[in-house]
Amino acid sequence: MKRNDTSKWLEKVKSNSWESEILIVGFVLIILLQTKDFFPFLIENMTTYNSLNSGVYSLANKLIIPFLLNILYICNLILVVNLSFYLLIRGLWVGIIGLSSVFPDGVDINRLNYNQLFTNQLFKYDLDSYSHRVDYICSSIFSISFLLIMVLLSVGFFIIETIVLIFIVVYITEPLLYSDLYFLQLLPDFIRRVISYAMGISLGLFFVLGFIYIIDFILLSPLKLIKNKYFGIIYNSLNRFFRIAFIIFIYEMVYLTFVSNLKKRYIYLFVFLVVSTTSFIARWEFMDNNFYDTHSSQNFFKLNFNYENLLENSVILNENHEMKNKGPIIQSDIINESFIRLFIPYESNYDAYFKNCIDDSLTIDEMNRDKFLVCVDKFFLVSIDDDAVLNLDYTYFTHYIENRKGFNTIFLTDGLSKGNHILKIKSPVFYEEFKTKGVIEFYAETEGYLNYSIPFYYTGSK
Repeated sequence: MKRNDTSKWLEKVKSNSWESEILIVGFVLIILLQTKDFFPFLIENMTTYNSLNSGVYSLANKLIIPFLLNILYICNLILVVNLSFYLLIRGLWVGIIGLSSVFPDGVDINRLNYNQLFTNQLFKYDLDSYSHRVDYICSSIFSISFLLIMVLLSVGFFIIETIVLIFIVVYITEPLLYSDLYFLQLLPDFIRRVISYAMGISLGLFFVLGFIYIIDFILLSPLKLIKNKYFGIIYNSLNRFFRIAFIIFIYEMVYLTFVSNLKKRYIYLFVFLVVSTTSFIARWEFMDNNFYDTHSSQNFFKLNFNYENLLENSVILNENHEMKNKGPIIQSDIINESFIRLFIPYESNYDAYFKNCIDDSLTIDEMNRDKFLVCVDKFFLVSIDDDAVLNLDYTYFTHYIENRKGFNTIFLTDGLSKGNHILKIKSPVFYEEFKTKGVIEFYAETEGYLNYSIPFYYTGSK
């Protein structure tokens, strides 16, 4: 294809690009709005069901994947804001084009008969120049939206690669320094330490230089303005490496096009407005329940995911899958039976306690029972109206409504009076023994305990 033909083809594509832009934006917006609420739910599941003490896969599921999902969630919000704004401006442009076909001469200044000061200003504008300006803004928004997404992904790649390298360095250096394996013992202690220190220094250099490069890239490359020859050689080498490591090479041309054609203050202003608007929308609460939340009693605040009867109706009738993973469950909010059936879901956050309990804390008599279930009884403190329910007999149980694994126990309601009561499940052991050992708390109230409160009404039936 000759150059002239290429230019004509490109101009034709440019003139008709708005049609494909609107189709793509509309389709993408529908998908983004449908998936927006899925990310927080998935992130909660990943952080809840994985532990920092259960191997490489759990560490990846606990740290790397939720972090990546958070980046995708932010990208989702940014795209929703930018593309919604794009559709609004593009709609204005279509209206201008339609108006120019009806009134090709644009503004009739003579008929307006304005003051001369206003008339002089109107001579600067016409529908053609106005439509070109609006079209320029629309196309720029469409491109810069995806540029922002790619920059966020590059930052995410930097952080994820750093975490992965930390895992690799720890995985290699720990056995190198402390393992009793024969073939490692053949290496002199000095060599093993040199290798470990070299890997640690390399990791530190990757993080520091990568951080400098990412900051420079976000600030529109001010370090590349330095004319020093030796600095240029060093930074060019870093640029060659990091532009591939952080997938910048994929969109570098779009980035350089904006940087070279727009004033930097306009780019900074646009990014600031996008970040501010996205943050505002993400934090905005469309229903203000502050007065109710402040004055309602926390003890008698019923949540339908804590009761089997209400939870089952919610899942079956409403398909409300957000009811999952919200703590212990009893059979009903109104107890007619002479017993209470309590299900406590297993959380991987508890693993550190259970492991230490099984290894160190069991008495000789308790060894004859299931070690895990003995530790469960030690871990959870169950009470009704602050009166402890002792000697509970737990069993392994998979809940039939949500297919959650956990522990089931049944205890009698003897001596319980008719009326409202509060069932509490606490674990002060979890907080006091493990708050400094890297175990993430699942849920904590003001006193710092793992603490659930489930109000119910007892009818007194036997």
